[in-house]
Order: sequence, then C-alpha cells, then structure tokens
Amino acid sequence: MKVLLLCGALAVAASGADENRRPIDRKGAEMHQDQARGSPVLYRTVRVPAEFLIRGKDGPFGGDLRIGDLTGNGRADFLVYRAVDNFCDGGGMKPCFMGAFTIDGEALWKAAELYKQSATISSEQRVLESIVAKYPDPLSESIEARFRLLEIAEANGDDELRLVRLRDLVAADATAGAQRSDRSRFLAAKASLELTEPLRERFVVFKLNQPLADSMKLKRALMEEVIDAYTSAVDYGVAEVTTAATYRLAEVYEQLSTDLMDSERPRDLDAEALEQYELLLEEQTFPFEEKAIDLYRANTDRTIDGVYDEWVRRSFDRLAALMPARYAKAERSEDVVTSLY
Repeated sequence: MKVLLLCGALAVAASGADENRRPIDRKGAEMHQDQARGSPVLYRTVRVPAEFLIRGKDGPFGGDLRIGDLTGNGRADFLVYRAVDNFCDGGGMKPCFMGAFTIDGEALWKAAELYKQSATISSEQRVLESIVAKYPDPLSESIEARFRLLEIAEANGDDELRLVRLRDLVAADATAGAQRSDRSRFLAAKASLELTEPLRERFVVFKLNQPLADSMKLKRALMEEVIDAYTSAVDYGVAEVTTAATYRLAEVYEQLSTDLMDSERPRDLDAEALEQYELLLEEQTFPFEEKAIDLYRANTDRTIDGVYDEWVRRSFDRLAALMPARYAKAERSEDVVTSLY
C-alpha cells in the first residue's frame, strides 16, 4: 500500500481491483491505470482532518505523513509530522505538530495540544508506543515520539516509567549511527542529566560517621559515580547541559567539603586533641573547596562566549559566598592528630 499526498488529501493505492474504488481528480497530473489483475489502481481519497492543516503560500498543508497500523485494528492509519522552522518541507528538527488519524479521516490525537482527558492521553500513548516499536526509522520522527512519551510519563507522575523513557532517549541516540542529529543529541543530553539526579541525591544524603576511613571510602565511591555521570552529560556538547552539569559537579565537591566538616567526631579525644582534630579536618576539606571554586569559575568564564543561563548565574552566587572564606583562611601549625583516614 502506498500513499500519494495531494493538497490536503491522500490518494491511497491498493493492489487488485476493488468494487468500492472511485477515480480521483488530480489537476495537472496524468493518471495511468493498468486494469490487469494485480496492478495498482487508485481507489480512495482520504481527507486529512481540517484541524491538522495549516495554510501555506501554495494552499493547505498538513506536513510529512506516514502510513501504518497505529491502533492495531488491521486498518491503515496516518501519522502527521510538521517541523517548527520550515513547515512546508519538514525542514526543522523539533516538531511543532504531531498527530494521527484513521483511514476514515477521524483524528486519533494531536500532540500539539495539551490534553487533560485521561482517555485521550491513553490513546495517544498507545499510538506513540506503536510508532516507536514498529517504525523506529526515521529517527527524526521516532525520537519525537519517545520525547512525547516522556512528557506523558511526567504528566502522570509515573517516576518509574519516566526513568524508562529517559533511558530510551539516551539509548536511541547512542545507537542512531548516521541518523544521529543535533535534536537527538540534545534530547539524550537532557535525559542523561536527569538520569544523574538519583545518583546525586544518594551522594548528598550519605553522611560521614566514625570510623571516618570506612564511611569516607563509601562516600568517595558514590562521588565517583556522580562525577562519571555528569562528565558523560558534558560530553554531549550541549551548552545548557554543560553549564548545569558543571554546576552540579562543583556542588558535589562543595558538598563533600561540607560533609567532612559536619562528620561525626571521635568520642575518645580530650579538648585539646579535639581542637587539633578540627584544624586538621578543615585542612582536609580545603582541596575539595578549591575544586568546587575552579568548577564554578569554569562556568562563569563561559560568559566570555555569550553563555549566561541559570547555572552560570548560580555559579556566580556560589563564588560570591565561597571566595571570602577561601582567602580568610589562617595558616595553622603544631598539628597533634596526624591522620584522619
């Protein structure tokens, strides 16, 4: 089965004769029909729903159309895809419109609108899952179906499914090969950043207790997981993801510095030894604070290239808080406690 796109309508061609077929008027085009058995004949016009159409300079336009059984009922359905910046040839990356309708011209769903009815969302989700499973190519379209499925999971408050959708975006981009695009890379980068959040939260809530050597070892292991994840997000080369990941990395080092200072103290130290322990503890936190400052600075330096977003602004705020503390440190000597862990 194939589809011929007309001005606001579809001409469906099927193999073999059909008693319900009827001719279709195509202005300026010649129709050659072979009446031999098994030859294709044009037999039906399928109207694109009016609410799916926009008017271009050459008349009504729906977008890029694909055909398939989206609802699983054995009948042809149609997917409409229209990009943002060049609607007349689908030239953009991010769609401003996606929709689906049946061969009878009945609209199934429109992703350009925010539906509140659960039945409509359920129908849209079912169709999108069918698109991803049956029609992964071209990626430029299936990646948008994956992104819409993520939005639905978020709207439904389904955190477990949301993680599945995020991983799916990352995997789709990683295996895209020649089909990989700026859009798929952007969505994967954003997804990668969000997938790191549970790791970061696990690192933050882990507190340092005695014996410090043991808990510090576990804390550093959690820290390495977070650092690796944020580094992977930066590797996508997406500016807004890079600034966010850099800020979060700085936070990780700053958090470790704070957690060391807030860690449980040994119970068997007298007042003098405890004071020396506090001094040595502060010295141990200094390199982590320095690393945090370096990362915050790396973000603020991006203003030279015209990058200034929420994460750059927040980096400036943290530097304003940290720099006075850094330069106010007094030199100390005569340590009694020589090792913490």
